Amino acid sequence: NFPRSIGWLLIRSYYSAFFALHSLMRLHGWACTRLTPLACRSLNKDVRIIFPEGSRIDSGLYLIKTSNRSSELSFEHMGTRFGGSHEALWGLLYDFLSELSSAVLAEAVDEVAAQDFVSTVTKFRDLLNKNGGYTWLTRVRNHVNYSHLYGAWHPYERSTCDVDRVVSIINRWRLEPKLVITAGTMDELLQFCEACAFIVSICRTTVEDLIFRSKPNSPFRLSSGRLLLTQYQS
Repeated sequence: NFPRSIGWLLIRSYYSAFFALHSLMRLHGWACTRLTPLACRSLNKDVRIIFPEGSRIDSGLYLIKTSNRSSELSFEHMGTRFGGSHEALWGLLYDFLSELSSAVLAEAVDEVAAQDFVSTVTKFRDLLNKNGGYTWLTRVRNHVNYSHLYGAWHPYERSTCDVDRVVSIINRWRLEPKLVITAGTMDELLQFCEACAFIVSICRTTVEDLIFRSKPNSPFRLSSGRLLLTQYQS
């Protein structure tokens, strides 16, 4: 009924990227998550039994990382140094991408493909940096949702939305992780869509690779594999 009203599509794209980054981090042994007081009570009960001299775990937002072949977990209380939970996640993005790029280069079978991927990740970081850094995606989402700065909702006052291009770029999540927009050369909303689609695309290709490597009846293939197939069919 309102073909130019793409505000909700932009917000959905942001949250797709937000949760895709959560998924990517967890697949690589990182988790940015909030520990509730109830969860901490259970953890502290076990700590007192197993490590009587161990430190108490307080509730709050944590970065949890695996190490030593996933046999150990480290907990870093994030406090409020990044802001809210969204800013905290995006605040980890650069470190995560650096570690991801190093792992790709170290374990690459196809060195050319690995170098291409790392180069694309560098372009992605440049895109973020030229738009204000890791808080940019959250800031655009807030502008769309609360300030209506881009005219993405009816009645489209001062609209800067190129609807067809927005939809086309968002749909790039189904393709290989590539960047076709150079920071500063296109409308900010198009750059925003490019960044969101890129993150989701990396998550999708990672899940596809894990599905390919997993056993036919593995829980991963039967859950994430079916979900991904459903998305392709929709």
